[in-house]
Amino acid sequence: MPPAAPLLLGFCHRHVDRKGIARCMTCAVIVCQECATRFDGINYCVECLARTRGGDARRKGLPALVGTAIAICVMLPLVGMTLGWVLLLWSRALR
Repeated sequence: MPPAAPLLLGFCHRHVDRKGIARCMTCAVIVCQECATRFDGINYCVECLARTRGGDARRKGLPALVGTAIAICVMLPLVGMTLGWVLLLWSRALR
């Protein structure tokens, strides 16, 4: 069996100075590392992924995780202080 032919890719269709690493399986454009998105094991460009998923294809990974962590770190002390204040008032009312 002959060895597999190397994948010959050109440059990204959005970033013409960047080397392509994948090809969109829907529209066949070449994409760079930043533009490449993989959904269910299939490479898509950002535009085709948005159409495939029927929504926004922006990457959410780390920024969403950081935002959630910050929200939790802010909310937990506020909830704790509120609960502490309510318990303090309640205990004074029982005296």
